[in-house]
Amino acid sequence: MFVVNATPILGPGQHPRGVLVAFNDVTLIEEKNKQLVDMTQRLGEAQERVKLQNSELQYLAKRVGEVDKNGFDLSDLLNEVNKLVDLCAEPRVIESKANGP
Repeated sequence: MFVVNATPILGPGQHPRGVLVAFNDVTLIEEKNKQLVDMTQRLGEAQERVKLQNSELQYLAKRVGEVDKNGFDLSDLLNEVNKLVDLCAEPRVIESKANGP
């Protein structure tokens, strides 16, 4: 893609004597602008996803701090679940008693 600029060359009495023409190849600039527009759009979409996820996380954070009607703190439940997950992740040897004592 080219951008063309032209300027008349005037002589005495403002009579045209010629034209100065410049051709500038702007192909690379146009390609980079297109990439910039695409990346800006993708960034905006990612920003919207982050806002939605933050909203969901804020909601969950509020819920974890709440105490249900029985007085049970949900954060205690999460701690217990995490302990169980940790226990399940630990390698253990399980002995078989199928052959007798």
